Amino acid sequence: MFNKWYEESYHRNVIDMHITDHDDSFLSEFDSKKYVEMLTLSKAESAVLYAHSHVGLCYYPTRYGEMHRGLNGRNILEEIIKLCHEKNIKVVVYYSLIYDSWAYLNNPDWRIIDAGGKEFAEKSRFGVCCPNSGYRDFVVKRVEEICSNYDFEGLRFDMTFWPGVCYCRHCRERFAKEVGEQLPVVVNWNDPVWVAFQRARERWLVDFAALATSIVRKIKPGISVEHQSSTYIAPWQFGVTTDLSKQSDFMQGDFYGGYVQGSFACKLFYNLSENLPFGFETCSNVNLYDHTTLKSQELLESKVCMSLANGGAFVFIDAIDPVGTLNEKVYATMGGIFKRTQAFEGFLGGKMCQDVAVYLSTESKFDFEDNGKNVLDASDKIPHVDAALGAATALINHHIPFGVVTKKSIQCLSQYQAVILPNILMMDDEEVEAVKEYVKSGGCIYASRFTSLVTKDGIRKEDFMLGDVLGISCIGETKENFTFIAPTDEGNDVFSSYSKKYPLSIYGPQMLVRAEKEATVLGTTVLPYTDPQDYKHYA
Repeated sequence: MFNKWYEESYHRNVIDMHITDHDDSFLSEFDSKKYVEMLTLSKAESAVLYAHSHVGLCYYPTRYGEMHRGLNGRNILEEIIKLCHEKNIKVVVYYSLIYDSWAYLNNPDWRIIDAGGKEFAEKSRFGVCCPNSGYRDFVVKRVEEICSNYDFEGLRFDMTFWPGVCYCRHCRERFAKEVGEQLPVVVNWNDPVWVAFQRARERWLVDFAALATSIVRKIKPGISVEHQSSTYIAPWQFGVTTDLSKQSDFMQGDFYGGYVQGSFACKLFYNLSENLPFGFETCSNVNLYDHTTLKSQELLESKVCMSLANGGAFVFIDAIDPVGTLNEKVYATMGGIFKRTQAFEGFLGGKMCQDVAVYLSTESKFDFEDNGKNVLDASDKIPHVDAALGAATALINHHIPFGVVTKKSIQCLSQYQAVILPNILMMDDEEVEAVKEYVKSGGCIYASRFTSLVTKDGIRKEDFMLGDVLGISCIGETKENFTFIAPTDEGNDVFSSYSKKYPLSIYGPQMLVRAEKEATVLGTTVLPYTDPQDYKHYA
């Protein structure tokens, strides 16, 4: 029987334990009873317990690799699981994928290699292993070991993403076998071979996640499985798409930005998660580097309430002191906050009211400006995500209920009064046809910049694939990188603060389009007197 422990767990905890064992004092003061006492003080209903960290050392006796020597052979994983269950705290075991310094150091053939032939983690704190290498079999053995020997309710796989673009021999061989090409090193989102490489990276990541999930399902079919979920809005280099979400029973990820990012992430998780509640996770301290300075009680409480208001559970992260102790103040503070917010939990459930949908395309998390660059020089800019967050900000400021949807919800657009397509750089036929059907049925769309101009194979069309419903055709783009929009007579109400003489500034170029006769033009493109990139002629 499947144990949906997460349906009743709104107070969740993670204690980071990424600690090397070069110093004899590290973890020397670890006390399992005190650890669980702190969880109880915080009113945690579930806890993520480390079996294995980014360092690659285990917190239990392992046949594969090494145990943290600061524990002197103590099986603290077993100890904490037993104590948590005595306190009715659900246990989720933590396992770090890809980030594994021990495996990296002891198996050079497993290392991620960059386009220049160097080890990607050469100057990194953690070693990273390629999921196409023999590392796969190592993970299988470790996960089998954990699942066969311990009793717990869930397993969390962290870091299920590509830390960088890998050019190791395993990736080269797999790409040649599947696609029949050599790995390209020049970024070009209009080159089918380059795009095929990115699609392969996305596919390989899902394949690796599915392998890890399947091992858990085979040995412990009744527990939950989750993969790190904060990377769905990360750049293309991470290789994360919505297909990865199918390997998690629910979405849970850590975020450290402001209220717009938090609101956006919660709404994305609400619609993408296979089950609810999802988990919104952030550190209780100022940041992951400063783990001794606690955030204000008011800020932490607002984070908890934001998560609950969006139908999610809250997960607070603390970092253990290197010697193995915990700050009691952190847990007392969280216990007080959870005690107050518990009053709202009886009202949770039902269906979120979301009038507007902001569409997130996980295949559009790149920048066309990188075309022609060596992969080592590619930026981490994500114009599509920036536009989506901009739309979210406007909706929040105007108190308009909205949701964040992905291709998973493409056939459910009819439930929204309007759908925002924010600079979606690539679309496929299914998405285009679903949007057209939505408009045909009376729906309203807002589309910006490159939306529907390029396919997911990297083929740039001569015109917008949604041109017929938008009432425009594509001419090109302005060469100027700073432009304006001037309102027409019909657009004066929309651009009430601007005029033809004092138009709205746009911090970037614009698409040049021709409006069809039936279209109503609300604003026209206005260019600056001189090209901002011309340093000799300016005003």
